[in-house]
Amino acid sequence: SVDSCVVRLNFVPLDRYADLGHENADRNNCVGCAADDVARFYIVPRQFFQHLPIAWKSSNCHDVVLLCPRCRMRIEQPQAERSA
Repeated sequence: SVDSCVVRLNFVPLDRYADLGHENADRNNCVGCAADDVARFYIVPRQFFQHLPIAWKSSNCHDVVLLCPRCRMRIEQPQAERSA
């Protein structure tokens, strides 16, 4: 049977940190260009996140990435267009 609350990927995610080594993977750099000047960026927009079940919100720490201002500008416009 298929559980309607289960999300299944139809691909294997790329583990880009596996090849970096522990000392490089722990740095707070932009995931797009490796710049140092970064801020948190939420993959799931807040207007959608608020409608998720409480159980999903309480343990959802994987929707945040670090982006520099340049990479953030590149991603925010397409995300806003999809959210509208």
